[in-house]
Amino acid sequence: MHRTQALDADHSNPRDKGGTKADRLLHAPCNRARGNGDRDHLRPALTGTPTERDDRAQWLLLPW
Repeated sequence: MHRTQALDADHSNPRDKGGTKADRLLHAPCNRARGNGDRDHLRPALTGTPTERDDRAQWLLLPW
């Protein structure tokens, strides 16, 4: 089943670090989980580490 997810405007330079321009789109849940990016170095897409899958909810659980 496909679910429609909203997109959020994301700041590659976070607002709390002086960023003023949203310059990319992320899935809304991913953007909110990312927060200000302090843990970006742990993101599965950057580390190559697979995420765990919760088949009951059909969501990726991001360990960071």
